[in-house]
Amino acid sequence: MFPPVPVASGVRASTLRLEQASSTDDELLALRRREEYLQGKLQALLDAQADALVAGLTGGENGGVLEDDELRSGSSTPTVQSVQRGSRSKSPNINNNREQGRNVGLRTARRGIWQTIRQLSVVKNEQDGYLGADQQEDERILEQIDMWERKRTGLQRKMSEIEEQEGSEDVTTLQRDADTLGGEIEELEIRLAQMKTRHRQMLEEIADIENAVQSKLSSYSNSLSMLERDIQSFLKTAPEREDQNASRTSPFLMLPPKRRTLSMAKEYWQDKLTDVERARNDAQVEKDALDEGAIVWKEVVNTVTDFEASLKEEMVGLVKENDKEKLEQRTADLGRRLDETLQGIEERFRMAEEKDWKLLICCIGAELEAFKQGKEILESLLAPQGQEGNGHTVVPGPSSPGPLKTSARGSPRIKSKISSPPAKIALPANDSDDDPDPELLISHQ
Repeated sequence: MFPPVPVASGVRASTLRLEQASSTDDELLALRRREEYLQGKLQALLDAQADALVAGLTGGENGGVLEDDELRSGSSTPTVQSVQRGSRSKSPNINNNREQGRNVGLRTARRGIWQTIRQLSVVKNEQDGYLGADQQEDERILEQIDMWERKRTGLQRKMSEIEEQEGSEDVTTLQRDADTLGGEIEELEIRLAQMKTRHRQMLEEIADIENAVQSKLSSYSNSLSMLERDIQSFLKTAPEREDQNASRTSPFLMLPPKRRTLSMAKEYWQDKLTDVERARNDAQVEKDALDEGAIVWKEVVNTVTDFEASLKEEMVGLVKENDKEKLEQRTADLGRRLDETLQGIEERFRMAEEKDWKLLICCIGAELEAFKQGKEILESLLAPQGQEGNGHTVVPGPSSPGPLKTSARGSPRIKSKISSPPAKIALPANDSDDDPDPELLISHQ
């Protein structure tokens, strides 16, 4: 039986790969810092979104009144300058970085939220790549350790078998025979020549067996010594610091290299592999949530902007409408579309709550609250106010849902309300050029 092949070359290769692990840790640290930066940027955009929505509801410095030329142009969104003036007048001592985030417009904030979410998704994807490489390296090291353990166990077992079976029994038997023959030589001179010959043969056989045993033991002993040197070299070159992904401190890293054992190393890398797999799974879950949440957020933004565009056209049409029945019908249709839009936003908000998407809960919740307040303002703008000067009382329209109703005289009442400058409502103008590229909505995997 030939001795096993030395494993020094495999250890040298594994040592080089261990030296490359530090660069992966640096990349992961850079990705974590980038993630923290994007999260801070996202928080600033959320603050800017909230400020813009509040400024749209309160009307800024103009007291919440739209000018006639703004109404004709269909703009119902507070300008960036008005939001900036309101922000400076309320809190002049806010940090400059946060103030820069809040001084953006609502459309810019929405688009920034979308872009930041996509950037966070890219960061998570890069983290998955680095963590996957770490996982493969840890699995390879564990396979190498298992192979060493099997080789060492096999070598030790074979050495024990050789010492206990092939050598000791034969040597004991032959030595006993040799002693017996030595005594017989003294007693039987007649048989002296024959017995000396036999004695010499037995001694030679003993020497041959012992030489064979020592030869086999020498080969296995050398292989075992080389294996132990490789193991000690590996234990000395093991990482001297705790891995950043580890969930607990391993005693393996706290011990000096001379006191480390192969079983400790195996336990350490098994724990490290478990932590890496857990971190990779968490990153994948967050990435999937960000990808799906980005699509939901885009649907909400499209729903709101589509209704805003329809509302601008409908308000202009109501001002020009003179027919009572058509005015009542258009008012009813406007209320129905308003309720449908609000219901769609609420459905997506409930879905975000069910899936515990805190980011979407914050974003959609702000849009939902602004839309509800805008609905109240719009309903108060179109609702009747009791009796008119001609003595007629206000009655509900035949098909008007909810609080959107017309007076008994129909068109003159609503037209008088729309002709006067209404209060600003937080329903930003639809600008398709400021929307995120639809290509960004697709998760390319």
